[in-house]
Amino acid sequence: MSRVTGICCAFTVFVMAMTASPSRGAVAYSWPVAEAGAQAFSGSIGMDFVVNTPIDVTSLGVFDHLGDGIAGTLTTTIWDITTGLAVPGASTTFTAGDSGALTGSTRMKSIPTVTLAPGNYSVASSGHGNPDFDLNPAISTVTDDGGGAITITTGRRFRADGSGNFPATIDANGFYGGGTFEFDLPAPPPPAEFDGATVAYQVNAPQAGIQDFGGALGMDFVVTEPIVVSSLGAFDADQNGMARDITVQIWERNDGGTPGIPGDDTGGVLLASEVFTSNDPGTLVGGSRFKSLDSDLVLGPGAYTVSASGYGLGELLANAGFGGGFPIDRQLNDGGGLLEFVGTSRFGVAAGNFPGSPDGGPADRYAAGTFGFRPASVIPEPGVSILMLLGMAGFVGWRR
Repeated sequence: MSRVTGICCAFTVFVMAMTASPSRGAVAYSWPVAEAGAQAFSGSIGMDFVVNTPIDVTSLGVFDHLGDGIAGTLTTTIWDITTGLAVPGASTTFTAGDSGALTGSTRMKSIPTVTLAPGNYSVASSGHGNPDFDLNPAISTVTDDGGGAITITTGRRFRADGSGNFPATIDANGFYGGGTFEFDLPAPPPPAEFDGATVAYQVNAPQAGIQDFGGALGMDFVVTEPIVVSSLGAFDADQNGMARDITVQIWERNDGGTPGIPGDDTGGVLLASEVFTSNDPGTLVGGSRFKSLDSDLVLGPGAYTVSASGYGLGELLANAGFGGGFPIDRQLNDGGGLLEFVGTSRFGVAAGNFPGSPDGGPADRYAAGTFGFRPASVIPEPGVSILMLLGMAGFVGWRR
């Protein structure tokens, strides 16, 4: 049974769903100024990264000592860290006769597009030596995460035997002047819907969980134009049903936007709540399960938080910042600008309470709670008689 404080409505509505344009043509690691290498290491040197949402690798690159050309043969390969295997199609060589396009000390060559699924990878180069020196440490490295599509860590690895195989030995943190790649984001899946409403925090399937935190996990959003919230959703790890009771809530948040009320970033009012159980798990849409609210909830412009509590052993949540970076195939749908996703996400040890402690970001850090919403096309002006509303559309209450 859902708990709703708000409005039971019969608005005429329409659906406008939009996803922000992705960053495209990003080069993960680059050395934009011609510079000298400092190491003649003939083994493999790799730099680790996490793919958060599927990317299309379109080019591979390598560091070119002084930007003066390749004398020998350098090879760049993307490796799957989990398996220790090269990603099929994600390898190319650079030679004196086929050295690619140069910018500074970065050489790039196009390859047939290779799609990397969310996961942990390393891009490695091999074959360096005199005069094709690599750079270690490469403190001048410029990085580009494609707007959060990947997480560039400072993890590095190497292999000293010169075989060009997977560099399994962990090095100290930092960057090499070695391999790199260019990538685009594929067109995202269309915004998910449940019962005609757009899913705000969309988790695509398949998606695993990783963390057994049982407290409250919150993500903040701002409503810019009135919306109707018609359902709440809870992440279902591995999409195999709910093994624990998960409670999803929407809170009004005090962000200081109300004149005369100081902003302390607390949750002032609980507006809606829904429990997902093994016997009543709701309807699966992508990686989350949804339940319709007993009565639609109208949210006017203001600050809000969606939270989820109850995850633990048997039903794990997903946390994009856990363990140095955990891949979550997710996207944000703002309904064409009706919502803004803000803050660094939040947590609290007390399940069912407002999560008051800021986390490390991003704004959609967790696969946990979500909701379905529609634009409200008819919103009464302040002071409109409740009797008029009852006669117009069958309202039973109004919360502004």
